[in-house]
Amino acid sequence: MSPHFRTVQLGGKSYSLRFTLAALAVLSRRLECPGPKALSRCLQSPDRSVRLTTARVMLACLLSPEDLTPGEADSVSYKASETELAEAMKVMADMIEEAFKNA
Repeated sequence: MSPHFRTVQLGGKSYSLRFTLAALAVLSRRLECPGPKALSRCLQSPDRSVRLTTARVMLACLLSPEDLTPGEADSVSYKASETELAEAMKVMADMIEEAFKNA
């Protein structure tokens, strides 16, 4: 499996995640974190409410555009339970780490 493509379960349904440069740009813009260092700080916030919001935005940005429109992606991410978000964050963190491992 490509490190840039993964699948998560949300509400009993399987969704594809894609980590692309476009997704990274949208994620940085939506979280108002310009550049890799600012984005890293944002993703590591100790504030639980910030982490939940960040997880939902991150999930919406990485959900495959072939499967959902941006509005649908936001809806799916905001319907995800905290448990589903926690599992999705592990997958998304692995994707990002793998993508930048040799950068």
